[in-house]
Amino acid sequence: MHYPHFIYLIFLLAIPGFCQFHFHGETLLLEQAQKAHRPIVAVFLTEKNCPWSEQLQEEILSSSFFKEKVEQEALVWPVILGENAEDLSLEKAYGIQQCPVMLLLDPQGKEFARLAYEGGDPLGVSSQVVSLINGFQEVCKAVDLGLYTLDEQQLIRVYRQAQPLSQPYFCQAILEVGVQKESGTFFLLKKYAEILRKCKLKDPIALKCKQQLLRKDPDNKQGVHFEVALLDFEKKKMTLKGRGSDEKVLAPLLKYLSRFGKTDTQRVWRIELLIAEFFLSKHALHKALAHATLAYEHAPESKKLQLLQTLSYMRGTP
Repeated sequence: MHYPHFIYLIFLLAIPGFCQFHFHGETLLLEQAQKAHRPIVAVFLTEKNCPWSEQLQEEILSSSFFKEKVEQEALVWPVILGENAEDLSLEKAYGIQQCPVMLLLDPQGKEFARLAYEGGDPLGVSSQVVSLINGFQEVCKAVDLGLYTLDEQQLIRVYRQAQPLSQPYFCQAILEVGVQKESGTFFLLKKYAEILRKCKLKDPIALKCKQQLLRKDPDNKQGVHFEVALLDFEKKKMTLKGRGSDEKVLAPLLKYLSRFGKTDTQRVWRIELLIAEFFLSKHALHKALAHATLAYEHAPESKKLQLLQTLSYMRGTP
C-alpha cells in the first residue's frame, strides 16, 4: 500500500495542533513503514488485569484472520503499557484515555483513525481495520488528485470514507467542495447539521442555510423538509430545558406533520415514534403511548412487530 501524498502531508502539517509523534524505542519500525510505504497498526494494551486487553492479544492479534488480513496491509506494533515514565509519556503523546485501543498511523507516524476494542471476533475486527486503511488511502488519493475533479457522487463516496477518520479536516475540505458542486442536498444538509452544532437556530448563518435547503425542495419531494425538521428537533431538545419547553421542542415535528402528514405517509410513523420516545423520556407515559400507537398505525408491515414490542414495553413501564 503506497502513500505518495505530498499534498496530503502539507495539509496535515498546516493543521493547528496536528503534530508528528515519535516512537519510544521504535525508530526501526517507523523506518520500515516509511521504506515500505505501509501504515502502522499500533495496538495499545494494559498490563493491568484487563480482560479486553487479554482477549485482544490472545484471540485477535494471534488469529489467522488478523495475520492474513491486517499484516498484509500494515505493520503491527503491539504495546503493553505500564506505569513507568516512558509509558505515561507515550499515553500522553497519543492521547490514550483507555485501553485497549488500536491506533492507525500513516508511515510518518501520524494518526488517521482509532478503534476502541470491547470485544469482537477476529474476522470482524480485522475487516474493520482493513476498511479504515483502505478508506484512508482512497481519501488521500482524492485529495491528491484534486477534490474539484470529482463529481457529486464521487464526493459523497469519499466523504463517507472520511467520516470514520480521526482527523476532521478531510470531511471539512470535502464538504466545502461538495456544497459548491452538488445539485442535490447531501452536503448542504451536512453543513446545516454542522452549523447547528455551533450556532443557535435563529443565528443568521443557520437561517440562511436552512432557507437554501428548503428552497431546493419546496414540495418536500426529496424529503428535505423532513431532514430539516429532525435536525431542528434535535437542536431544540439539546438546548431547551425546563418548564413549558416540551411544546417548543416538538414544534418542528408537529409543524411537519401539520404540513406534510397527509402527503408523506411513509415518514409519519417515524415522527410519531420520535414524539413517543420524547414523551417517554419525560415520563409522560399516556402521551407516549398515544403517539406510539399512531406510529404503529402508520408504519409499514416490516416495522409493525418492532413497534408492537415498543408498545408492550411502554405498557409495562411503571
